[in-house]
Amino acid sequence: MKIQLEMQKLSRAPVTNQQLENPKLELNRIIPRFNSKEDEMGLYLTIFERQVKFLNIPEKTWTAYLIGSLPPDIAQLIAREDEDDA
Repeated sequence: MKIQLEMQKLSRAPVTNQQLENPKLELNRIIPRFNSKEDEMGLYLTIFERQVKFLNIPEKTWTAYLIGSLPPDIAQLIAREDEDDA
């Protein structure tokens, strides 16, 4: 009964503009993580760019999504770079 009431509350909750403008994307379900032992970086970046363009993800957020899809050692190297150099 509690679950049904909670579901009714959620279904009636208004959707805010921020939720519409900034939907949460789980890009790791769409683009597989980069595997440095098996994948070619150039090809991976090409596929990544095509996917984020197809999904209409704003270009200013691409870096955050890219870093999230890379192995920790590579992501740390990029995160340490100066913004202008990266």
